[in-house]
Amino acid sequence: MRRDPEFADAIVNPRVVFEVLSDSTEAYDRGEKFALYRQNEELIDYILISPTRVYAEHYMRTDSNTWNLAFLGPGSMLRLPSIECEIPLGTLYEGMEMLAPG
Repeated sequence: MRRDPEFADAIVNPRVVFEVLSDSTEAYDRGEKFALYRQNEELIDYILISPTRVYAEHYMRTDSNTWNLAFLGPGSMLRLPSIECEIPLGTLYEGMEMLAPG
């Protein structure tokens, strides 16, 4: 793990990135930002989280450097073998107030 020399709390080579989508950033998060993240060869998992319902899209890098996509909803288990973690998707939403769909 490498830290940004200017920002001690920022990691420059994450294995997992979570993005909570918003109306103003969703297109950028799905497009240009994800393209930039894919340049980090250590990134394995990219998870887009909906703020309006229990729903996520999980992009996973394969050994052949392609990306698979899994759609997760209520009752789904988010599996992140790259960091040896499994968590029910609903747990990420505990204590959160859902936004109204934009």
